[in-house]
Amino acid sequence: MKEKDLKFRERILIKLILKASLKKKKRLKNAFSEEPHTLVAQNMN
Repeated sequence: MKEKDLKFRERILIKLILKASLKKKKRLKNAFSEEPHTLVAQNMN
């Protein structure tokens, strides 16, 4: 049961991180629309 709870929390964390990274990507795209995509990828890591 604890393992299930951990996996559930992990999934929620992953969703939150993905949402945040998507927002960051959009913000970076707007800020550096003239910059290549690699810059955005580097900022994600």
